[in-house]
This record gives sequence, structure tokens and C-alpha cells, in this order.
Amino acid sequence: MSIASDSVPRDPVIGALSLENVQLCPQNCISTFTEDDALRLREQYPGTAFRLHANARMSGGHLLADLSNYLRYRDYFQEIANVSSVLGAQAYTVHPGAKRSGQPIQKILDNADRLQDQMGVPVGIEGMYPVTAGGGFYFDSWEDYERLLAEDCYFALDLSHANILRTNSGVLNDALLREMAASERCLEIHVSHNNGQKDEHCKFSSPDQYEWMIPIVDSAHHRTVIFYEGDLRRD
Repeated sequence: MSIASDSVPRDPVIGALSLENVQLCPQNCISTFTEDDALRLREQYPGTAFRLHANARMSGGHLLADLSNYLRYRDYFQEIANVSSVLGAQAYTVHPGAKRSGQPIQKILDNADRLQDQMGVPVGIEGMYPVTAGGGFYFDSWEDYERLLAEDCYFALDLSHANILRTNSGVLNDALLREMAASERCLEIHVSHNNGQKDEHCKFSSPDQYEWMIPIVDSAHHRTVIFYEGDLRRD
């Protein structure tokens, strides 16, 4: 979410959005993000807690660095760790990566532990969604979501990803999503809209697009941070 405006951001359905917690996302494709940028943000917005999200642009530009290729991008993740420290971020969430890497899920979980040791804060694995090309992602099914909940790991629950999963599977496992949201290991819940086929980061345009998410958001653990990921710049 951009905080460049002095006005309170609003989603057409949800209404006014809080700036108490703000996620710095990779969708900012104009520039990279440095420790100096982090320091300026903290000074300019002392009432806002910032966190970086997966694939945020560091000095190397846009990299698809995730848990499946963690060892290849350790320098990038060290930049993430350094900038997060300057931000005073209390956690970080990361994508698990594509199944075509051929690694067992246990290796993905192990890399999350390694990254967590490197950063010194809880690192959450973000639940993904099914795709038709490229072999899909790790943690892209209801069974995989159950494993995220069962494992001794932190995670992020992206409800727009869950929307793609429910569209493709024809099932909404809302009981599982509420249980995940209520877990103390759920670091973040991400909220935005899409067409059920791809991750679009849209704002909501009608109440029915958001209504199914409300019981899940309402179930959130009191320490879970809820991030709005809709792009309010779109008409």
C-alpha cells in the first residue's frame, strides 16, 4: 500500500483503511529500497509499523527469490534482513517457490528456518494458489494449507490466494481458513480481490467479493497483522 497521500486511503467496499501497519511490496517497480529509505520512512511516519514483503526490490532490482532458491539468494535476503532491521520490522513473510525446483517440502521448511535465523525475526511461509503452467507452487492446495497449520512454522494467509484456490477446487474450506487465521503462528492476513484465476491485487467493487472473507478476518489472532493488498490506483 502506498502512503504517499496525506488522505486516508479507502477501499470502495471496506471503507477507510488503517495506516497503523503498512506492507512494502514488490509491486513498486520504479526503484529499489535501501536502508536510507527505511530510515526516512520511520522518521516521516513514526506512527506506522512497516514490513517488507516477498520479492521487495533491493539493490539487485526485481528478483524472484523465495524459499526454493534461498541458498542462491542469501545476499539478497541479507539486504532484506538489514532493511527490515532499520524499519524495526517484527516479522517477514516469503513465498515458498515453484514446485519445478524439485525439492521436497521439508527442504522449503528448512530454508524458512535458515532465513529466520538470518533475519532474527519470525519468518512466515505464504500460502499460495494453483496455476495451470509451470508446475505450480508449493503450498497451493487445501491439503498443503492443512500442513502449514500442522507444521511448527509461521505462515501468512493470503485470502486472495485462497479465492483462486476455492475457484479452482470448487470448495471453500472456511473452517480451515478460520483455524489458520486464529493460530498464533499466523503472522499476517492479506486481503485483496481477483477474478479467481490469477493474483491481480484488485480493490473490491461489490460486497459479495469481500463478505466471505469477513468471518476469517474476524477470527484473526490478536497479534496477527492484516494487510490490505488492493491497488487503489486502478480505476
